[in-house]
Amino acid sequence: MASFLRQPNLPVVLWGALITVLSLLPGKTLPAIDIWTWVGTDKLAHAFVYGCWSCLWIRWVVLEQKAQPVRWVIIGLVVMSLYGIVLEYLQSAIHQDRYFEVPDIVANIIGAFASYGIFILVKKTS
Repeated sequence: MASFLRQPNLPVVLWGALITVLSLLPGKTLPAIDIWTWVGTDKLAHAFVYGCWSCLWIRWVVLEQKAQPVRWVIIGLVVMSLYGIVLEYLQSAIHQDRYFEVPDIVANIIGAFASYGIFILVKKTS
């Protein structure tokens, strides 16, 4: 069990699990913070969460995949984007107080791919 916990992809899996749990919670159980009602903040949260997830993925690919890392990064980002679409659908199908929102999907995709863009810029300057 200890060797499994040392796997470099464990953070990727755990972050994805956290996204799944938060996405599939009923809307009433999510924290009622006034700042979340501010226009656009919810989308920033989506972009941030998916951006963090893709950063973890990129880190793992760069550290572990010696062959075709760019290909594996892009595959991961596409899978994350598709997963975000599925979760958005499921939350609306499972809970009456949750909705399928295309802007949430767009924010998820932007967050995931923006982190890759930031990674490329940082890599070029270092």
